[in-house]
Amino acid sequence: MSISHELLKASRSAEKLGVTRAHRHILLCADTATAKCAGAKQMRRSWRYLKERLKQLKLEGCGILRTRTACMGVCKAGPIAVVMPDGCWYGRCTPKVLERIIQEHLVAGRVVDDYLIARMPQAEALSDDPILVSADGSPTGDRPLRVEDGTSR
Repeated sequence: MSISHELLKASRSAEKLGVTRAHRHILLCADTATAKCAGAKQMRRSWRYLKERLKQLKLEGCGILRTRTACMGVCKAGPIAVVMPDGCWYGRCTPKVLERIIQEHLVAGRVVDDYLIARMPQAEALSDDPILVSADGSPTGDRPLRVEDGTSR
């Protein structure tokens, strides 16, 4: 199989995952092998909650991506989650905290300061645009348009 054919197949897989429609991507450390920052049971519980809740809210593939990662190196106050492209690193990501991150950050575009442990400096310039939802509450996959005066449309 040629490299270009492999890349085309990968591109199609990325499209099916919703990568081209994604506004935010949450990465959650669920490294149950090393599990220094939280117990393996807590890591599994948090990952399961994130997966199920994003599906339940119909956010998966409609503006939000999720990825389970190995250790991110913080190794304290875990599980650790990172929201990109905003560059926000969160600690103590229990299901209760993940619910706040989902509602306040992933959907509404507001950083959850109570659990923020770090923010990548280049990410501060990125907008905190919310995800638009339709009348029935499901995400549209669109982002609001920012006009020069800073308001949304």
